[in-house]
Amino acid sequence: MKVKADTLFYGGKIYTMEAPGVCKEAVVLKDGKFAYVGTKEEALERFDCAKCIDCLLYTSDAADEA
Repeated sequence: MKVKADTLFYGGKIYTMEAPGVCKEAVVLKDGKFAYVGTKEEALERFDCAKCIDCLLYTSDAADEA
């Protein structure tokens, strides 16, 4: 059974405090707190998110093309 969550952000580089230079590809927020950080695939398997936001749509390159 999937856990309900608010938002999945994916498609960008998410830097963590895990180790220098370590990046993840997805983060899930639930009730205003981080519920998961890792891969988009696993996030979609574990969470039922009300919104999914592709961060690549909000990069400076994408804004320049709009």
